[in-house]
Amino acid sequence: SYRTQVKISNHGYRTGRYFVDLYVYAQNGLIGRGFTSQEVKAPKVVISARDGEGRENAYKLKAENALMVGNFRSVSFAVWSAQNGQDDIIWYPGAKDASGAWNTTATIRNHKTAGTYYVHVYGVTVAGVQKFLGSTKFEVSPVRVGTFKTANYNQDAGSFDVIIDELEVASGVAGVYVPVWSTSNQSNLKWYQAEKQSDGSYRTQVKISNHGYRTGRYCVDLYVYAQNGLIGTKSIRQEVDGYYSIMGSTTTNVDQMVRYYENSKATYPTEALSKGGAKNIQEFCQIYYEEAIAEGVKAEVAFAQAMNETGFLRFGGIVQIEQFNFAGIGALDGNASGNCATFPDVRTGVRAQIQHLKAYASKEDLQNACVDPRFSLITRGCAPYVQWLGINENPSGKGWASTKNYGYTLVDKYIRVLKQQ
Repeated sequence: SYRTQVKISNHGYRTGRYFVDLYVYAQNGLIGRGFTSQEVKAPKVVISARDGEGRENAYKLKAENALMVGNFRSVSFAVWSAQNGQDDIIWYPGAKDASGAWNTTATIRNHKTAGTYYVHVYGVTVAGVQKFLGSTKFEVSPVRVGTFKTANYNQDAGSFDVIIDELEVASGVAGVYVPVWSTSNQSNLKWYQAEKQSDGSYRTQVKISNHGYRTGRYCVDLYVYAQNGLIGTKSIRQEVDGYYSIMGSTTTNVDQMVRYYENSKATYPTEALSKGGAKNIQEFCQIYYEEAIAEGVKAEVAFAQAMNETGFLRFGGIVQIEQFNFAGIGALDGNASGNCATFPDVRTGVRAQIQHLKAYASKEDLQNACVDPRFSLITRGCAPYVQWLGINENPSGKGWASTKNYGYTLVDKYIRVLKQQ
């Protein structure tokens, strides 16, 4: 038999019906003829995407059979993720191999998105005409975080741990980072890097000292960076009951202070304090709020201390109510009744107390003229925290009062209660 092979490329890659004629030439000059036909359909260009290393870092893209539909001078692969439309589309140029297939590699780090990816392939013919060759798609797994929690909070040490476990990161973990800040002031934000443990989990320890010893609610965020550029995130909160700073942003208000006083069931001494310019508890609390804000002292600290020192304005000790001395300034142990500082009105007495607190907590200058008669006797900045106002608990052995756990009592039994009203 006789055979030959017809190349569609010799006929401009045209599809449809082809006519095939036969001429048989004999040695004696005779000619035999025959004819047939063949339907030619456009072959399908096979587009594929394969995870090259099995780690979802890079995908091998291939267009096969392209030569069956045209002679192309270039082939490009358009790749983008389904998320947010085509905002991350990248055109990867293809390279033709020995078999005639066109190949390229899509790197996920260029896109940084998980989920479905689309691949469209276009060829440019030698005549300069662009032709769509086909499409495919592939999936990229997101970074999954199984466990993200805080643990081992130690009030005395001023620290807590952050634990990340059961991570699912197909491409491998490039780094685990934990930004932490107190909700009262994000300026103390600090990034911690979690380290991998022998059990496969990641851990880091947060030091309250890195955040100005602030107490209250802390924001703890998680960023898990994958080798392929993807990022997994989570967020939790941690309550910190460590040292309570005297200076800083006030976290109470006048209404809270009023409710706190009224819930104590004490009767406001209208007659006595009206003479000093505060005819009711609202005016009294407003003065505390204004004076505290003026000096940068937390109003909840000053007001809670006054309630502790005066028994919710009942007085009855060394200090007499008409002295407008709400924090026992000058009321030294063993003094006789009335043997302490006296102020002309409520506001001056409150101002003196707040200045006295600022003297212990800070080395900053006063905003108002000094009315505290014992201001100069204090070692400035020796007690930045309420807990250190107690002489027995202060590392330097200095403080406001000698009563055991004086500062801790202010925090636990007064300040915390006040802020819950």
